Formats: sequence, C-alpha cells, structure tokens
Amino acid sequence: MIRSYSPFYGKRFIGDTRKNIVHDLLHEDSLQCQIDTINYSFIRIFDNLKQAKKEGYKVCEFCFKFNLP
Repeated sequence: MIRSYSPFYGKRFIGDTRKNIVHDLLHEDSLQCQIDTINYSFIRIFDNLKQAKKEGYKVCEFCFKFNLP
C-alpha cells in the first residue's frame, strides 16, 4: 500500500537500513513486512529498485515473492 504521508511521500520502494532490505509497497505482505513498525529513522526512500540495488539493498522475499527482479 502506497503511503502518502511522511516519510514515504508516495514512493514505492522503501529501504530498511537496519536490515539492508528494500520493500515494494505495491506488493507488500502486511503480515510479514510490517512496514508501519519500522522506525522512521531507519527508513530509506528510493526512486526506483535499480537505485536500491546499486546501494547494496536486497529485495524483500515477501514483497518480491511473485515478481522477483
């Protein structure tokens, strides 16, 4: 679910800096990913998946279960 409020601002790809994992908010598994429980200080916003991978983030196994890059 895309979130329009801070710190997400409608972006699709959200990184968790503690785990170095990028989530796809269009395909998140709300039970497994628990995006809303990530402290805002650990959130990294990406414009695209390529940027996240370039910075060393791995894709979330739940968000990308059916559409692995």
